[in-house]
Parts: sequence; structure tokens; C-alpha cells
Amino acid sequence: MRFVFLLLFFGVVNSNAQKVVWDKTNAFGLIPSEGWQIDRVEEEEIALIQKKQNLLGEVEGGHFSVSTASTHNWTLDELWEEYIIKGLPLMSGYEKVNSGTATVAGVKAKWIVYYSEDRGVRFRNLSLMVVKQNVMYVIAGTSLPESNEKVEKDFWSMINSLRIKEKKGYFELMPPGR
Repeated sequence: MRFVFLLLFFGVVNSNAQKVVWDKTNAFGLIPSEGWQIDRVEEEEIALIQKKQNLLGEVEGGHFSVSTASTHNWTLDELWEEYIIKGLPLMSGYEKVNSGTATVAGVKAKWIVYYSEDRGVRFRNLSLMVVKQNVMYVIAGTSLPESNEKVEKDFWSMINSLRIKEKKGYFELMPPGR
């Protein structure tokens, strides 16, 4: 009887385990938070979306993505300066909330929370950048300000679930573009 109970217990625990979503090349992946669906999975991007209707029929939720690009041998600090410090203030309605550092996938990351506008709609954004193995990972979470409190915890949960596979052997030896 004890054996049957253990089988049932581990079966339930295992069936509730969340599954990693990998990009098409299996180079990086993450675990979506509950209620988030896959929007698209590409070779260098994973995008998730959450849409929920509240009691008034209004859509709440957010958008979350991880994109990659070569660093071209730039450091995290150089990339951050070029894309975030210089680039974000050019956005319509840009207003910085706060910023900091974190450890993601075992390496130093930089993040920023800010507001932006698009066609008169205000958004709250979380952008995070990680550099590992000469690859820049840009993580972006976007929501309407009134939905942010509900999704920001999910953003950080998905960020902390990021997995990056180590490059090994043959793939390291291939020249870019081949």
C-alpha cells in the first residue's frame, strides 16, 4: 500500500512540474509562469503572452520575450551603455523607474524598469541584459501599468528560470554564418 501511495504522490508531483520551453536551436530556455502561453519560438527568440479578462471584461496581462544576438566581443557594460543608456531615452514617453544588477543563469545581469508610450498608451517595461559565451540575451517584460503588479512577479520568476546551454565541441569551431 505504501508503494502505491508513493507512486501516486510522485506521479502527481511530476505531472505538476513545469516544462522548459527551448528556442528552436535548444541553446536557451525558460519555464513559463502559470497562465502564460507561447506566442512564438524562433531560433533566437522565445516570446510569451498572458491575457486575462477581469470581471469588467477588460484585458489584463503582459508580454515577455527573450532575444539573442552576438556581442561582437563587446562587454555587458559596453552593450548596456549603447543599447540601454543611450537608446531608451529616445523612446516616446521614456521615464526611468529604477535599475540594478542581478545574477541570471550564473552570470551578472543588468536590469532597468521604465515607462514608455506607444500611440498614447502608457506601458511599464522591465528590460534585462545578460552576456554569456559571446551571446547577448535581452529579456523584455511589458505590461500596462495597472497590470504590472500582477505580472512583475511572473517576469522575475521566468527570468530566474532562464537556462543557457554551454557551447561545446564542433559548434564552437564553426565560423559565424556557416
